[in-house]
Amino acid sequence: MGRTLDDAQGQQNRRDQIVIPELEAATSRRYRFWSHKEESVLQAYYDKVELNKLLEYWKEHFPPGRTRKAILEKAKLMGLVRRSKNEGEVEHALD
Repeated sequence: MGRTLDDAQGQQNRRDQIVIPELEAATSRRYRFWSHKEESVLQAYYDKVELNKLLEYWKEHFPPGRTRKAILEKAKLMGLVRRSKNEGEVEHALD
């Protein structure tokens, strides 16, 4: 089976793509995926340690760290967050 014109053009475009390693390294990703270790630490300590301590730990052990919002959102996605009396508000157990 022969290649179509679109296939041939797509392959040519990929071959002609310019990649400059130094500039690729300088690009910032908008989302940094959570490692298994980060998720395990969050699972183990989210309800046991103050959020500020978790933020300090992340900054030291998982550079460049995570924001307060990132930790709260991940905890929510993992089902670690409980609802406050004001329905809809999410809270950390020790805040």
